[in-house]
Amino acid sequence: MVASKNFAFYGGIALLALGLISTIPVLVGSMEGLPTLYLDASYGRFLDQFPMNIVNKVVLTIAGIAGLVVSRKNNPQAWINYSRTIFFAMGALALLGIPAATNTLGGYYPLFGNVILVNALFALIGGYCGFVATRSVATNHYNKHTHA
Repeated sequence: MVASKNFAFYGGIALLALGLISTIPVLVGSMEGLPTLYLDASYGRFLDQFPMNIVNKVVLTIAGIAGLVVSRKNNPQAWINYSRTIFFAMGALALLGIPAATNTLGGYYPLFGNVILVNALFALIGGYCGFVATRSVATNHYNKHTHA
């Protein structure tokens, strides 16, 4: 369960930093070559690698703040739930970014290019911390109490 707490804290810091730093205009490249969006506020390539608009940035910021808030709680189930939520949410976003029909969520949320990789990475880490690492702790706890 420590893995899920650490993920909530460090993942929260990373997501919050990405969300906030990506709003700095000098770090956002042009929209040239990117698909047209209905919502193009703050749209461009963050660090010339990650197509993002204001929606990406707000979602990352909120997810980061949520992780930091959850990590401060003395509630292992909250840490696990956060890790699992990131797994499902970012995993879904990564998968939606693959087909061209869904990679802008109707023209409002760019999910293509390297954004797919970032979402997939956070999903994998969240899945590990929310399911795999917690299962081994639960199994050890179960074995300790049933074989004593």
